[in-house]
Amino acid sequence: VIAFTYQVDITKKDSTTNALLSGAKFVLKNSDGEYAVIDNGKLTGWIPVPTGATVSYDEASDSMKSKIGEADATDFSATILTSDSNGLISIAGLDDGIYTLKEVKAPDNYKITNPETSFTITADTSNSQTDNDITGDELTALSIKVGSTITNGNLDTGVVTMDVLNTNAASLPTTGGTGTKVLYAIGGTILVGAGMVLVSKKRAQK
Repeated sequence: VIAFTYQVDITKKDSTTNALLSGAKFVLKNSDGEYAVIDNGKLTGWIPVPTGATVSYDEASDSMKSKIGEADATDFSATILTSDSNGLISIAGLDDGIYTLKEVKAPDNYKITNPETSFTITADTSNSQTDNDITGDELTALSIKVGSTITNGNLDTGVVTMDVLNTNAASLPTTGGTGTKVLYAIGGTILVGAGMVLVSKKRAQK
């Protein structure tokens, strides 16, 4: 019996322009909430979260930390994946199943749009599973589902692909930002104008 594993190629893009984004950082979790350990692009194992602990990204050390209550945070050796100059992250050695990609740091000048993106790899193989070194002869169907979108994978290579989008920080409205200040200024001008009209009417009545 052949044990099939698959590769997911993740491309990080600008949500408006589709520009490829480097420098985005992610960790991968399985359906049990365990974090992936990845070496040279290939999955080597999973790390469970210690009981009662929370896991988070520490930007100062560029590493994952686990923390229980008020105790000091300790190193948590989940692998942090970084998108390259083509916006690409590749992870090989995955079984079919459900995974969650967690973005822990956005590229420079971008905001994290969706902190977590879940995806499902689904595969069908032939009953005989006779290995003749031609992957496509044993693998009969392969797809990845992200949200409600299902995309077929490559039967010859066992690769599925998905995009993860980021929004440029400059395009996001912020409380107290320039746009808000302009609205406040316009509103203030209208109120002052209304006050002047009211005073003029009272003077006219006198």
